Amino acid sequence: MVDIDYFKNYNDTYGHLQGDQCLIQVAQCLSHHPFEGLTTRYGGEEFVTIIILDDLTDTATLVENIRKSIEAMQISHEASAFGVVTVSIGYVVHSVDETIPKSNDNSADSLESFILKADQALYQAKENGRNQIKLYRE
Repeated sequence: MVDIDYFKNYNDTYGHLQGDQCLIQVAQCLSHHPFEGLTTRYGGEEFVTIIILDDLTDTATLVENIRKSIEAMQISHEASAFGVVTVSIGYVVHSVDETIPKSNDNSADSLESFILKADQALYQAKENGRNQIKLYRE
């Protein structure tokens, strides 16, 4: 789960048309990373990115690089403590050896469960000051 930090303030400062352009730029940045996966807008200023990796040992570095790449775009954001557009990211790691049950499966490992876990980690990243990544832990 990727959330643009202080996006309401961005819209209030620059207007909704510029806010739409910001969303497009962030989405393009999320879509242009060297990994197999899918990025989609989840709602408002949030995106969900599903990344498929052969080796999960370096997931934190990959997620941090995504965060840094958005910050490196240097999109001006005067209403943010960081001065530029930044994101907070909450993420969950799922082993490729396991299957993700279908959404009608009420198990703790359903796709909805993974989204909720990533959202909880995102909330922690925002609570801890934003512009950071946070891995979900039980």
